[in-house]
Amino acid sequence: MTDIATLPSKRVCGTCELRKGGDCRFAALSGVRVRHLAKGETLVHEGEMPERLFLLRRGYLRMLRFGCDGDRVVMALLAAGDVVPAFPGRALGFSVEAASDTEVCEISGAAFRAAFGRDTALRHRILDNAAAHLRRLQDAIWLRGRLTSRERVIAFLVQATECMPVDRLPDGSLRVTMRVSRGDWADMSDTTVETVSRVVRGLADEGLVETLARHRYRIPDIAGLRRLARLDPAGAEGAPGPAPWQVIGPRGDRSVVRHQ
Repeated sequence: MTDIATLPSKRVCGTCELRKGGDCRFAALSGVRVRHLAKGETLVHEGEMPERLFLLRRGYLRMLRFGCDGDRVVMALLAAGDVVPAFPGRALGFSVEAASDTEVCEISGAAFRAAFGRDTALRHRILDNAAAHLRRLQDAIWLRGRLTSRERVIAFLVQATECMPVDRLPDGSLRVTMRVSRGDWADMSDTTVETVSRVVRGLADEGLVETLARHRYRIPDIAGLRRLARLDPAGAEGAPGPAPWQVIGPRGDRSVVRHQ
């Protein structure tokens, strides 16, 4: 990891989208450092006891673990603004890797514990973030158990419109840029790269998704794609963004799954 700077710094903080949007949890703290991870680099290893707390500033991280047979299981993707659920002094049950070129802000365990004790707003944000991570993991287990492999591939594409670059085009369609690899897409869908490619080609043949360039897709009808994956956003009207989800069963039964 390459150290960039020690905060606060106009050169670093002044261009940070999190701080501009008021979503930075570390901006008011002292002793914060920014580090860069190249794609594929490991931030923390499974079983490690980190001495620092991390906030994802830019890019994407994947939480993963390895099964007894050596198979890699990607549990979740983290996006800018997420606090990595790896708390100082606690052994990790997973590893955290960079799924893209990434920047993280980090603070020492001692500084975090002092701030956590005196800063009520920070404490609430950290606890809310941890609860959201838990819900995401529960949702992933639920979705993998209810959806077919094709539906899971489509569901990840739908969810990408919530955390990856999206443009709304004049015709009402969405253009999304997938910032993670096909391998991560397959891992998050609990399937294979070949299956992801086959599903995307099938969606293109049906006119449901248009591949514009590598990792860039146009979705003419996001609400229709959600229904195809048996995901029904309550009251979202096809607009991207955090929304409660319902998994619709084969007979029309609905189970609510909420994303934060």
